[in-house]
Amino acid sequence: MMRVQSAICCHTFAIILVTSSVAAQTPAGSRADVILAAVGDVNGDGQLQANELSSFLTHALPVAFAEMGWGRLEVPADWARSAAQFVVNQADGDFNGALGPSEFPALEAAILFDALGIRFGNLLPPAAVKQPGPLGTLDRVQRWLSIRRSFLENKDVARPASIAWRTFDDEDETVKQGFDRRQREIHAAISLVPAVPSLVWEIGALEVFPQFGYEAHLSTGLKTEADTITHRIGMKGSVLSNVSSIFVGHLFDLTYDLETDGGYQRDVRGWTAQYSPVAPKLAIGQLHPAEGLVQFHWRPYIGIQAAEVKDDGDEDLEAQPEYADLFLRVTFQLRAFARLIVTPQVTQFKQLRGLEEEHTLVEVGTEFAISQTADGDARVSLEFSATYGKSSPTYAQQQSAGLTLGVKF
Repeated sequence: MMRVQSAICCHTFAIILVTSSVAAQTPAGSRADVILAAVGDVNGDGQLQANELSSFLTHALPVAFAEMGWGRLEVPADWARSAAQFVVNQADGDFNGALGPSEFPALEAAILFDALGIRFGNLLPPAAVKQPGPLGTLDRVQRWLSIRRSFLENKDVARPASIAWRTFDDEDETVKQGFDRRQREIHAAISLVPAVPSLVWEIGALEVFPQFGYEAHLSTGLKTEADTITHRIGMKGSVLSNVSSIFVGHLFDLTYDLETDGGYQRDVRGWTAQYSPVAPKLAIGQLHPAEGLVQFHWRPYIGIQAAEVKDDGDEDLEAQPEYADLFLRVTFQLRAFARLIVTPQVTQFKQLRGLEEEHTLVEVGTEFAISQTADGDARVSLEFSATYGKSSPTYAQQQSAGLTLGVKF
């Protein structure tokens, strides 16, 4: 009897040792547990297969794209599968087609899109939690609604909507002679993108969805270039390229524009088409370096704006011409010490009607962030801004500086 009990005890002790050894390799709450829970270990084998990674990327990438301002609501399944296999090829040390806990550090370091700064680990929650927390109210609203200075600025590098106190130089031609050259201004654009699956049109790597915009540039003083309010309706879209391409995506906007003045007397109708690439390896659409006290990114745009005057309104609004302009705009953004944001922007215009001249507008904004999002973007800020040059449609000389309270999300 004692031999039987002794044998049972030894057997039980051996089981406990084996169980303890396994538990020691993958302790509860370990980083491996976090990754398995976040990605989704569907078959429960303690490893991640390419199809499990693909399913995770299908849901995780649109959220990441929205945070980066890429304007993508969905990711095609075949593109996600290609991206997943690209990641597996980098992290699969034993070449068995699956990633185990020992390969998870390589998985987190694996580069997505062959682009600097975008790694698989950026899509995962921190080690302290098993699942990312719920989105805050403002973050949820941000998926549908965007507020910034201009509708035509992609929100990753956009300057904030602002209430400004500006001083206009004597050489500035936008203020009527004899009127106060210190004015208060409002510059704001509100964009609504209904992120509803039934409204998203998707064919392979192409995705198109509707968007609506309201943009206002208003001033307390009388100006030769009258205040403008623009209503826009149209589409926003993107095309995803091969995951190993330098240009991993292409963004475009096409809108029909109804422009008027602050009193809704003028009737100007036109359209806008704009294109911008996504190339994180070149710091287009992604901060570079990924971490650090000083980061940089930029974005180029090319587009056409055209408009026809249906009703000039009163005599103060007759300066509005009919126009068709080709523009090339480059926006740079430097972020330093978490709260300082410097955004220079240069726009080159080419008139396709009338005098067919070329004009340049230079704008610089320096923000100090008062309130920030989780990814470091400024929600509320104080900004010093300066403007010099000529812009569409009147091409009057601008030369001013001001202090603004900015809001952006």
